[in-house]
Amino acid sequence: MRKSILFFSIALTAITLGFTACSSDNNDDTPSVADRVAGTYTGTDTLTIGGTYGPYETAGCRYVITSAGDSSVTLTENEVTYASTFIGDVTQGTLTIKNIPYNKTTGTFYLNLEGAGVVAHVKCVSHGITTMDSDYTLTSGYVRITPLGSGRVKVDKTYRYGKMPFDIVTVYRGSSK
Repeated sequence: MRKSILFFSIALTAITLGFTACSSDNNDDTPSVADRVAGTYTGTDTLTIGGTYGPYETAGCRYVITSAGDSSVTLTENEVTYASTFIGDVTQGTLTIKNIPYNKTTGTFYLNLEGAGVVAHVKCVSHGITTMDSDYTLTSGYVRITPLGSGRVKVDKTYRYGKMPFDIVTVYRGSSK
């Protein structure tokens, strides 16, 4: 009887260890690429208008990237003002771009903005006179988010507001808090 109890105890211990080993083999605690880039970033945004005017730089800009699933993110840019551009002080309101998919080949999140329905509020004040103060659909261009590692990110965008005849290019470099 003593041998039976000893055998049963050893067998039960072996089975328990076997199940524990199997369950840990199946756990994948690696965060998705979207989860790894998600965060709040503070950095500098540089604006060029029409390829000729600028660059106009604004420091202290805050971008928030949130995971929208395993392989896409949402980008929210807080309001930013570019002072003393050739058309005056330009303020773009908070801008949100949803469902930017991950491209494994390039290692970036990339979205073509044409037809994406992204809208930005833009206000321009030149010599104390408001010359623009309206919502504009981003009608062309793209947004690309490049994770740089060590809590850093680069976001570059090329776009047009409504029927504007020239491209606006912004390049943002930020670090997470």
